[in-house]
Amino acid sequence: MITAPSPELIARARAGLDLKPRDPLSYWHFAVPRLRDAFALFADPDPIDELHGRACNVGTKTESFAAYALACLQKRPTLDGVPIPRWKGRVEAVQLVLDYKQQLLSVQPAYERLLGRWPKHVHKTGTVWESISVMPFGGRPDSQSGWSIIHFLSQKNLTSGIGVRADVVMFDEPPNISILRELRKAPHAGRQMVLGIGETPTIRRQWAELARDYGDTPRRTLRRVDQERAECRWSMDEVADWVLSPEEKAKLLRKYLGADMDLSHPRDPLALARIHGDYCNTEGSCPFHIPTLEAMLAECVDPLETFGWPISQEGIERETGGRPKVTRHVPVEVWRRPRPAESYLITIDPSSGVDDSDHDPYDLQVTEIGTGDLVLEAGGYLPGYVVGLLAAGIARQYNNAAIDPEVNDRWGVNVVEGVHAARYGHFARERRELKPGEWADEIGFHNTQKSRPIIIGSIQTWVDAWQAGVRYAKCPSRKVIETLLDCILDQDGKVVGAPGVHDERLIVRGQALRRTVKRRGMDIPYGDPPVLSKAEKLIQKVMGTQDAFEPPGGGRAVRERPRV
Repeated sequence: MITAPSPELIARARAGLDLKPRDPLSYWHFAVPRLRDAFALFADPDPIDELHGRACNVGTKTESFAAYALACLQKRPTLDGVPIPRWKGRVEAVQLVLDYKQQLLSVQPAYERLLGRWPKHVHKTGTVWESISVMPFGGRPDSQSGWSIIHFLSQKNLTSGIGVRADVVMFDEPPNISILRELRKAPHAGRQMVLGIGETPTIRRQWAELARDYGDTPRRTLRRVDQERAECRWSMDEVADWVLSPEEKAKLLRKYLGADMDLSHPRDPLALARIHGDYCNTEGSCPFHIPTLEAMLAECVDPLETFGWPISQEGIERETGGRPKVTRHVPVEVWRRPRPAESYLITIDPSSGVDDSDHDPYDLQVTEIGTGDLVLEAGGYLPGYVVGLLAAGIARQYNNAAIDPEVNDRWGVNVVEGVHAARYGHFARERRELKPGEWADEIGFHNTQKSRPIIIGSIQTWVDAWQAGVRYAKCPSRKVIETLLDCILDQDGKVVGAPGVHDERLIVRGQALRRTVKRRGMDIPYGDPPVLSKAEKLIQKVMGTQDAFEPPGGGRAVRERPRV
């Protein structure tokens, strides 16, 4: 005979099932045992201040560092048996994210899962959390007095770390090194600070400076870097099966390596970063000379000034009369102010203005004609029309510079419209053959299957010249050189940005070099006209070059078309 459970037993069972959502961290465990040893160093008799976690994709980095931060905020004695540092009064924390999209898709859901129904108060703008007030152990759910707090900050704002004071600082993915250095100085006087960094190092520009700062730790190792810092590494196969099942691990490996699981020829060039957290250097597939780019990077300097360039737009005329005017400020980096005797070119790769992983940002560079020196750069996510307004304002300041936008998509047309709306009309033009014998003198340039190799060839010529000791066209922007370091050859032999990297600076810099610098090359002996190959004829056709003048000796020569 089966006896029905008593109401008391049912109530106790329901209460037990309800405990985990009320307090998820009491039931939470590290997915890799080494992480317990790593986080225990914060409460060691000789404690560290900073922990760098470097691991595979889907390796619980975000969740592990978020769980530890919340344990500090809740003032727990331990987390999964790991002692937690003690602070008097409320605990203040800062969570740094790469951008708000990453916060929404990754960081924010992790905190939401780990908090469950624990007493908290979320402060947010729309769907983005700005901060969370968290009740500590022993606190009162009906009063937020003495509750701890964590603020969410985006690293897109390079001033995020200035003036911050915190007990706990967490970075999800590699930190901007200047923000990291600023936040290393953030502890309150007389109090311990806990600083954590969790990353899978897939984008070189993000991890390069951190790698130089920390050195390299072997796989599957916990290493104490110095008295204040430690680095912990773990691989995909070490992640507990209750987090990532064997079937899921095998599926990911097939995605990274291909069906034959060949580590020497992976399908994904970043496979070792995704599997083991290795610093993934694309030297083997980078089309440019890496040591030369490293030397060029060492010569990069901070801008002379960075400021918000004002852009004013008028709205629709009101019935009461007058047009409302809105002024916004666009970040611009300046290395050299305009010089009276010089001419300049503004090269632009426009964008849709949509800030997501599927769309490129715009890039705008001002280059001095003749030297090829980069003197100003702006970039980010703005509609083409607004970029045109910005370009017109900058062009007037730089001696009525010519504006050279990429126009082979609809965004370039919007740039031209914005320039015209600002009552400016000095454009660079390019001679293009529409059909045999019919040419057009068009605004801007085209980044097509035919012209792209020539644009990138300008970069290759420039880097090769630097390697040989012919140093022209100074580029003080770290972002430009880092973009070149992150370029790879895809399976079709095309130069593109590595996964997760946009290539707009590659195109803008290459086009600027095409138009502003006289080519360095070997002299062609005078005499009979050279016999041109099909490739050389194609270059002439795309670039609009032509046989034009008679050099001394009577032989014909190829003249480069005017750069602007």
